[in-house]
Amino acid sequence: MSRLEIKMPENYLFSHEMKIRTLDISKDLHVSFASILDIVFEGHIRFFKFLGVEVTNVYGLSLIFADATVIYKGELLADDVVKIEVGVNNFFDKGCDLYFHLTKDNGKVPVSDVKIKMLFFDYNIRKVALVPPEFKEKIEKMTSQKGFSISSKNEIRHTESPLWNASHQFVIDVYKLTAVFPSTEKDHLVMRLKKAATSLPLSIVEAGRKKEKTEILRAFGKTRGYLEEIRYYLILSSDLGYVDSSALLKDLDTLVEKIKTTIKPILE
Repeated sequence: MSRLEIKMPENYLFSHEMKIRTLDISKDLHVSFASILDIVFEGHIRFFKFLGVEVTNVYGLSLIFADATVIYKGELLADDVVKIEVGVNNFFDKGCDLYFHLTKDNGKVPVSDVKIKMLFFDYNIRKVALVPPEFKEKIEKMTSQKGFSISSKNEIRHTESPLWNASHQFVIDVYKLTAVFPSTEKDHLVMRLKKAATSLPLSIVEAGRKKEKTEILRAFGKTRGYLEEIRYYLILSSDLGYVDSSALLKDLDTLVEKIKTTIKPILE
């Protein structure tokens, strides 16, 4: 049987040090598997506080751990100071991977590498939700400032899908439009408009992965819901005098027609 391995990131966004307590030690020997996960849990809470959010409210969503891979590399004893370095990589539509690199003796002695698959969860509807675009934007900005990049799983440009391409261009146009909004709307109308817009191509990809007719139609129903949400935000923005949204409203109508064209063969 081959040894389990984790491909850890080369760089980390955050680090925290904590002292190992006697109660963290299993049977007076060393830190146990359960205590390693406790340390990781503490690290992830502090990491999200560092990002300016709470794990129970990441732009309106909560976090859940889907699975964990733990690789032991050394012992942690009472009074040791463990350094927890946290990184993010491999974004997918509803989550990403969190990496925790644990060391002691000022980073000289490796203790453990841990990878957690993290999902975003909406407790209002009790379902896994799409990654908040604000969260991904923040991570991408931080990694760029540090001179490295992140990757995404299934990062495929759907150039074969006219509907996806049209929605992707629409998102770009929305971002350009919101750049001139008043700063007072940054955390309100701008955030809501961007979130709804970036949900469009993601929901189209989700619909394309479905096989059953009812599932495909349900997924496209979500897409239509996002379009109508965006329509209202654009009308409101125009009525408030922030922008002229007439061009994007026309593009919105075009997207609706493209969806109807896509769904029509499914209904027949």
